[in-house]
Formats: sequence, C-alpha cells, structure tokens
Amino acid sequence: MRILLAAAAALAVPFAATPAMAEAHMDAAEPELAKKDWYSVVFFKFHPGKMQEAMKLIEAFVKVDEALGRDGPMALHMDTGEWDMVVAFKMEDGIASMGWENNPRNEEWNAELARQLGGEEAVAAHWAKYMATVDRSQNHIGHIDLD
Repeated sequence: MRILLAAAAALAVPFAATPAMAEAHMDAAEPELAKKDWYSVVFFKFHPGKMQEAMKLIEAFVKVDEALGRDGPMALHMDTGEWDMVVAFKMEDGIASMGWENNPRNEEWNAELARQLGGEEAVAAHWAKYMATVDRSQNHIGHIDLD
C-alpha cells in the first residue's frame, strides 16, 4: 500500500506545478521571429526539346504577377548539372504560411490567372500543357539571413 501511495504522490507532483508553469508561460514575451526571407525553391527538368514551350507558357504566369503588382520569382536557367531551371519564389508571409489551409495571396493569384485566361477550364488546360513539358521537379525551402 505504501508503494502505491508513494507512486501516486510522485505522479501528482508534476501536475501540481502545471498551473504555475502555465501562468509563467502566459506572462512570457512572444518569441521574436528570426530575420529571414524564406523561399520556396523549385528545380525543373524539362522533357527534351520542351523548354522553349515551357517558357512561352510561363509568360502567362508573369503577366499575372505584373497585373497584381508583384515581383515575380527569380528564375535561373542552368548551364551545368542535371536541372534546366531553378525558380525561387519568395514566401511573402514567411515560413508560417506553409501551415495555412488557404493562402490569400495564392487565391488572389489563381483568380487573376483565371480572369486572364478565361476561366477555370482554361486554367486547367494551361497547367496541363505546362506540366506536360516538365519531366520532373523537386521542391525545397531555403532562406536568406537579413541580419
């Protein structure tokens, strides 16, 4: 019986401190975010002979950024290595936006693309044509330190 009481007391001790710890946590200052610009970086390998077609299809995406007054992504056409192109998209709302169910900036961009191309069916057809030029791709996340 003593062992059972000792075990129960040992288990109860951490829970007795929980309200005090919770109060201290609530009083703590919000943690400061690191000063970084976050990027979604996509590596593309196009099917042989399809890169020029892909670039023409990408022009529609550039027009959307221009219409919305946004800086587009940075694109690098690769001269060495296995990839044809690397595109870095700045995550304007930071890394936390990856956890959002809906990103308002993406929704606005998609709506403008639909407006420019003539509706959702035209957008789906455009994406299908573009994706048919892509052999494979990889997505990565990176950052630039600002301090």
